[in-house]
Formats: sequence, C-alpha cells, structure tokens
Amino acid sequence: MQNTLEQPLPITTPEKSTHVLVDIKKIWRLLAPKLLNLVTVTTLLTVAGFFVIHSYLASFTRLFTFNISVTQYLAAGINLALALFWYIILPILVYGVVLALGVAVLYLIGHVLIRRSKRIQHLWDKIHSWWLPIYHRLRPLFRFLWSLYQFIAGALFVLVLISLSLVYGTYYYAQSPRMFGGGMPADVILVFREAQPTQNSVWGFPMSGSNPRQSERVQLLIELTDGVIVRDAATNTTTVVKNDVLQGIIDAAPGLSSITNATPTQMLPTPTPQP
Repeated sequence: MQNTLEQPLPITTPEKSTHVLVDIKKIWRLLAPKLLNLVTVTTLLTVAGFFVIHSYLASFTRLFTFNISVTQYLAAGINLALALFWYIILPILVYGVVLALGVAVLYLIGHVLIRRSKRIQHLWDKIHSWWLPIYHRLRPLFRFLWSLYQFIAGALFVLVLISLSLVYGTYYYAQSPRMFGGGMPADVILVFREAQPTQNSVWGFPMSGSNPRQSERVQLLIELTDGVIVRDAATNTTTVVKNDVLQGIIDAAPGLSSITNATPTQMLPTPTPQP
C-alpha cells in the first residue's frame, strides 16, 4: 500500500479567469491614452525633424535624398524641441510666473474690495444673475465654437511647427552640436577601399597627396543609410559618397590632435646591482 498522497492539481475557476481579464482591461484603459500620447508626440517630432534636416541640406546643396533613417529625423525633432524650450518656452515660463504672481496679488486685492464694498457686491451679483441664464441658453453654441477652436488650433499648430522647423533647419541647425542631435558639420577624412586619382580628382574634393586612399579634410554634413554627404569648404562643393567605395572615416577635429599626436613614454628596465 502506497503512503504517498498525490497532490490535486489546482483548478482554475471561471471567476478567477474573469478577474484576470478585468485586471487586463483596467491596465489597458490606463495605458492606452498614455501610449497614444507617446505615439502622437513621436510622430510630431519625426515630422518636424524631416523638415529640419531637409531645409538644413537645402542650405548647402540642391541634392535631395530620402535615404535618411527615421532615427535621424526623430533626433532632429528632439533637437528642435530642446532649442524651442531653451530659447522660447523657458523665458516665457519665467515671465509667466512673474505675471501670474502679479495677477494673483491684484485678484486678492480686488476680491477683498468686492467683499467689503456692498455696492460692488450688489453689482457683481446682478451681473452674475443676468449672465448665468444667457450662458445656459448659449451652451450648445459655446460647445460648437470650442470644437471649432480645437480644430483650427490643431491646424495652426501643425503649420507653426512646420514653419519653425524650416526656419530652424535653414539658419540654426548647423550651429547645434551633434551630441544633442544637431547638424554641426564635422571635419573628417574619408578612407576609400581603393586608391583614387590624386590629380584631377573625380570627386568634388581633393585627395591626399601622400595617401591616394585618403581624402583631404572635408566637412561631414549628414550620414545616410547608404553613404554620407560631405562638403569641401574651399570650393563649397557638396558630394554624396556611397558606402560601397568607403572603407572608413577618420575624425579630423583639431581639438583631438594633442591626443592623437602624443608620444608614448618608453619604460626602461632598472639594472640589477652586481654582488
């Protein structure tokens, strides 16, 4: 006779399954608006970045390309948002706080005067009793006007966003550092897979006389999904170089020359004294 008792398997009742489904629905109701807002903000930033980057490239060249990743568009949109916050929104917030404090003080003073003055209090009650019935009658009209205002405000917001993106990309995006998603041109040296003619270069920039596989210093404007766009500052010529012919890119920033040209210190062995 076996002494071991078999443990019964847990039974899932319909009530437990119903509770789980209810919990999932509650979580989804909480997360759905936030996810929708996140998608909306991301879409707006990406669209703004599209106009920023292409207006930025249009300030250098008439070449137009769609071989730009969505990540770069999003980074340019975030860069625009940071610039707007730092140069426009933040000063408005500072002045807005000062103005709000002034309005609050005036409101407190007016509220005290109204409560103390019977004539002003009577006039206020009369206006309130006269306006309230009219407000209830015109409430449907106010709702329609509010919906119309929201539609017009949304359309104007999109137009203003596109206009700001075009202006920012044309005049200011090139001055923003790349570490913040900006488009400041970077000084680089292109390394090709094969030797290129040093005399009468087929590219829009000169090649190095000492190494036919390297170019002279050029400005990197933007990275593409299939190459890069560079500019020769001397001739103001913009060139698209595909990844098929590129071996790599060397950073030619002057600020790093002290690090790259540092001479290593040679450690000499210490002689062992003879007995």
